[in-house]
Amino acid sequence: MSDLAVLPTLTRLSILELGDCSTVPTDDLLRAATSLSELTSLRLERARGVGAALGELRFLAALEKLELVDVALREGFGDGLVKLVSLRRVLLIPQYKDEVSNQNISEISFRKLFSRCFLTSRRDF
Repeated sequence: MSDLAVLPTLTRLSILELGDCSTVPTDDLLRAATSLSELTSLRLERARGVGAALGELRFLAALEKLELVDVALREGFGDGLVKLVSLRRVLLIPQYKDEVSNQNISEISFRKLFSRCFLTSRRDF
């Protein structure tokens, strides 16, 4: 059984924090996490490419907190992020080189995210 195959068996898991994710395909990791229906908090460090697949987490209705630390951002990241309507807290610390290369993408994406937050409802952030 692979390391990722174990994740769906942890059905009552509410908090998942993974350190160095650089050796695991991020899309596979996000797909495996979607089976954790009680997940309220997810923290990934050093994920090697977070893009549109992030939006797959939208099926986790209980997910309120997302932390992405030292992650490589890919095209489609913002589109995936805005699909996560249950989020109440987000911590995003991109890899420094990606911060510069994705500045325009992130700027547009954050406009989408914040406009959605303020237009849909006033929640306690």
